[in-house]
Amino acid sequence: MALLKEAYEALQSIVGPEWVSDDPAVCEADRPKGRLRSKEIPLYKPAGSIEPITTEEVQAIIKVCNRYKISFACTSSYGSDVWGIERPNWLFIDLKRMRKLEIDEKNLYAVVESGIASAVLQAECFRRNLLSFVPMSGGECSVLGNASYIGEGAVSWKLGDRGYRRVLGVEWVTPEGEIMRLGSLSMSDDYFCGEGPGPDLRGLLVSSGYGSAARKGVITRIGIRVFPFIKEKLVPKGDAPTTHLEMPANRFAWYNFTFPTRKACVDAIYEIGKCELGLLAMTVPPWFVSMARARATGTDKPTGAAGFWYDWNNVTGPKAKEDPEQTVGRILLYGIGSDKRLAYEEKVLVDICKSLGALAKKSRGLQDQTHFMSADAIVSNLAGGRFASVIFFESLDSALKAADLVTENTKKHVPKIFDDYGTTNWFVPFEMAHIAKEESLRFTTVEFEDELTQLMFDCHSQMAPLGGFPMLPNAKFYGDVWGNYPETERKIFKIFDPNQLAPF
Repeated sequence: MALLKEAYEALQSIVGPEWVSDDPAVCEADRPKGRLRSKEIPLYKPAGSIEPITTEEVQAIIKVCNRYKISFACTSSYGSDVWGIERPNWLFIDLKRMRKLEIDEKNLYAVVESGIASAVLQAECFRRNLLSFVPMSGGECSVLGNASYIGEGAVSWKLGDRGYRRVLGVEWVTPEGEIMRLGSLSMSDDYFCGEGPGPDLRGLLVSSGYGSAARKGVITRIGIRVFPFIKEKLVPKGDAPTTHLEMPANRFAWYNFTFPTRKACVDAIYEIGKCELGLLAMTVPPWFVSMARARATGTDKPTGAAGFWYDWNNVTGPKAKEDPEQTVGRILLYGIGSDKRLAYEEKVLVDICKSLGALAKKSRGLQDQTHFMSADAIVSNLAGGRFASVIFFESLDSALKAADLVTENTKKHVPKIFDDYGTTNWFVPFEMAHIAKEESLRFTTVEFEDELTQLMFDCHSQMAPLGGFPMLPNAKFYGDVWGNYPETERKIFKIFDPNQLAPF
C-alpha cells in the first residue's frame, strides 16, 4: 500500500522532498531490523520514511498523521524494535538527524536531541572530566532513547539505576501533535530540573516494554545528568575488532573472584555493596570468556566465530559442563579523588573475599572494551547467528530464582538452542546491590530462531510468581498479577492518542 498523494505532499512540505520517501527500497533500507518476534503476528513494512530535524517538524508530521489517519512509529537509532507494526500503510519517523548536544559543566547535565548516540555524549564528557552512561546494548544507542526506556548501564552499580531518574527537563510531542515541556523547561529555557517547578510526567514517559513507545508520542530533547570523573585520560588503543581503552593504574583496578556456587558469589557481591566498593560489578558467565578469546590476535588460534567454537569446545565449555555452579565475579575498583581510595578499596575487597573462602585476583591488564565507550553486545551473534535474552529485574536473590527457571526451560529446547549447561545466567547488580538485573543469554542458529521465541514464551509464562519485573512483560501473563495494568494503559493512551494511530 502507499500513502495518500495529498498526505505525502504535506509531508514533503514539512521536511523537503529529499528527507521523505515512499520508495519501497528506501523504506526497507531505512527501517531497523528489530528483535525476534513471533511469526504468528503479521507485521507490515512502512509505506513511507521521513527524517525531521527539529521538534517543530516532528510536531507538523504527527499532525499530518492525525489529519490523514496514518499510523506512525519512530526510532532514534537502529537499535529498535519498530521494524514492522501490526497495521498497514504506516509512517516510519527516523530521528537520527536530530543531533544537537550541549553540556553544562557547572551544573552537571547535558541537553541532547534524539539522534545523539551514547558514545558521542561520553566522548564529549571525557573532554570535560565528566562521565555519562553507555548502555550495555551498545554505544551507538540513542542517549534519549535509552534513558526513556530502561536506562541501565554497568556503572549503574555506583551511579544509580533507571534512566528516568537521570532525566531532567523534557521536550515532548504528544500523539496528537502538541508540544509539552516538562520540569523546569516549562517555565524557562533551562533543563536543569525534572521535578518542577513545572509538571513532572517522567514516570509516564518511561517505557519498559509496555508495547510501542510511540503510543506516548515522540520525545525530541531531554536534559540528562552527567557525573564527575577522573582528570586522567582513558587512552584508546588497538585496531578493530580489538580496540579498547587503557585506564590509569592510580585510579582503576580490575579484580576477579571465584566461588563454588552462584549463591556464594551473590553473597560476596552483597558484602561488596555494603562497603560501597567499585564503579561496576557483575558475574562473568563462561561464555564471556570464549567470546573474549575469539577476538584475540597475535596467536595461532582462530578468531571470530571459529575462534569462539574452538575455545568453547576445547577449553571453556568442558570446564563449564564439569562444574556449572562455579561462578566468577568481576569488579572495577575506582579510586576517584585520591590514590588512597583505590588502595583502600583493594584491601577491603581482598578481606571480603578471604572471609567468604575465595581469592580476589587482580587482573594483569588494565583496559576496557565495553563499559565506557562502545559496548560490544552485538558480538553475541558469533555463537550461532541469533541470540536473545530473558531479562528480569529485582534483587540478586530473585535473580537466582529467575536463572534456575530459565535454565530448566532451556533444557527443553536443546540442542536447537545452544547447550550452555546453565552457565550463561548473567547477574548485573545496580545501586550497590540494592537491585539487580538477571540476564540469561540464549543462542541458536538462524534456522532455529523460532525456538528462541518459544523459549521466551515458556519463561515468561512462569515468571510472574517470582515477584520481580521482566523486561518486555507480556500482558497475558502479568496483567492479572499487576492489577490489570493493560486496562489502565488503554484508558491513559485513549486520552493521549484519541485517534489510536500509534502501534500497540
